[in-house]
Amino acid sequence: MKKNSRCNLDPIDVSPDDQIDTSDIPEITAKQFESAVRGMFAPHDKIEVELGQSKKVYSIVFEREADGRWIAELPDCPGVMAYGKTKVEAKIAVTTVFLRTRT
Repeated sequence: MKKNSRCNLDPIDVSPDDQIDTSDIPEITAKQFESAVRGMFAPHDKIEVELGQSKKVYSIVFEREADGRWIAELPDCPGVMAYGKTKVEAKIAVTTVFLRTRT
């Protein structure tokens, strides 16, 4: 999530599943489930950057496009994003973009 779209999810996180109202979430049909792609919303990764005496860890968010390419984005650095044929290529590309724009 982008910083400006974050909300307080702590109450939901500590609530038992049966106490969370999911009535407004539509059911997934069998057809939708059959065409689902595993890993479409991949977990975050991190890069650690050391510039001089300072060290900072940045989160990388990955998403797979419909055409199969991966896009990697650093939410803490607006505009820093890059594509790759694979998730690894996208991570390398976004790290390169970050270093070129921040150093």
